Amino acid sequence: MKKNKLYILISIVTLICLLGTAALCNQAGAEEDEAPTLKLEISDGPIFSEKDSTCSYEIEAIITGNPQPDIEFNQDDNVSLLATEKVKVVLNDSSDTYTLEATATNTEGSSTASMNLSWGCEEEVSEEVNEESEEKATEDGEETGKEGEDSEEEMQEGEVLEGDPEPPELSIYIHEGPLYSAADDVCYYRIASEMYGNPYPKLTWSKDDSDGAFGGGMVQVNLKRGETYTLTATATSSEGTVNRTLDLSWGCDGDGNGENINQDNGNGEPQEIEHELAVPIVGNESGTIFAETGVSAGPIATAGDNSLNKPTMGFISFDISMLSDINIDEAILNLDGWYNGDVSFYNKFWINSIYWGPNPIDTVNRMILTGGGTVIEGYPTTSGNWDIICYNEILLNEIQKAIDENKPRFQIRIHFSGPITDNDGSSDNWIYNLDNSSLKIKYTS
Repeated sequence: MKKNKLYILISIVTLICLLGTAALCNQAGAEEDEAPTLKLEISDGPIFSEKDSTCSYEIEAIITGNPQPDIEFNQDDNVSLLATEKVKVVLNDSSDTYTLEATATNTEGSSTASMNLSWGCEEEVSEEVNEESEEKATEDGEETGKEGEDSEEEMQEGEVLEGDPEPPELSIYIHEGPLYSAADDVCYYRIASEMYGNPYPKLTWSKDDSDGAFGGGMVQVNLKRGETYTLTATATSSEGTVNRTLDLSWGCDGDGNGENINQDNGNGEPQEIEHELAVPIVGNESGTIFAETGVSAGPIATAGDNSLNKPTMGFISFDISMLSDINIDEAILNLDGWYNGDVSFYNKFWINSIYWGPNPIDTVNRMILTGGGTVIEGYPTTSGNWDIICYNEILLNEIQKAIDENKPRFQIRIHFSGPITDNDGSSDNWIYNLDNSSLKIKYTS
């Protein structure tokens, strides 16, 4: 009897040891959940852009945590998304500052970081101003010895310059145009001026459809189909008045895919044609995939969950087969939508570039469609803004890449990140009408 008790005791101890060892092995092999940590670092910049005289930084988020955290940046006109964890911040002038904020979130918590950015491109701006001043002084045949004194842009109306009084001199010319705007079906020109005189004259225009957006030295004139207009510019000072006129007429060929000639203005440069093209959506290659339940072809693309608490993803296919051997200058994606339910439980709405070729989505392996791709842009779900207008560099680069690789389609997936459903038994989604959505590009040849 004592032996039986001893054997039972030994068996129990052995079992406890085995279970304890297994638990330790499982614990050692499992990766522990961790709350996020977040740090923001400048990966590139400051970078000066001569095109628009801005100073920019590329900021990267360094993140740790398990499960993999979602990252969200504050986004407005100064910030554009370059990748999931990288943004570009643009400062518009030397007095501009910006505070970039980011938040990393997972099931274990969240972490927030911020970075204060200020203009760091003073050297480049100074060099550009010096070069312009020197060129202006050379053109006038005068060296004042004062940096920027002869720059026309710095002269003020009525300013008296050194030297004898001089009556106004004025010339006007087409700076850009004719260019077509499909949004309001107009053909527009941008007219610039050169003006001299002592004292410096006052410049007035008979028409400016830009409402002064380009400053006093340039205006925009919009023309409707068949319309003509004679633009008049007047330079006035105490030494006299001079008028200049320019006859403008509709010069935009075609319609919504306008084809416009940029005139050389007599300087002998080659003529260029600017094209604006609405890229068609292929309806039978677009639509929505409902997890485990099926596929719905266009004209609707939906992201969110449905009444069966299953996630949905939208897919949109654009026909770029006509775009070969071109370099695009601008791309704007416009998704016209509405909503059902409440999507605030999601972390973010995403647009990804993904390729499944000239095929309906119901004939393509779902694993290809529902994973991977290149992040184009992310949008907060709590903003209440489900109408999407996307025009960042990633979109342009992804379209250009598809063109360069001779792909007949540029294709995107729309989806939410975070929980796949809130299990409320009702649809929570953003829905897009492909008949009212568009992708427009511009290129020059």
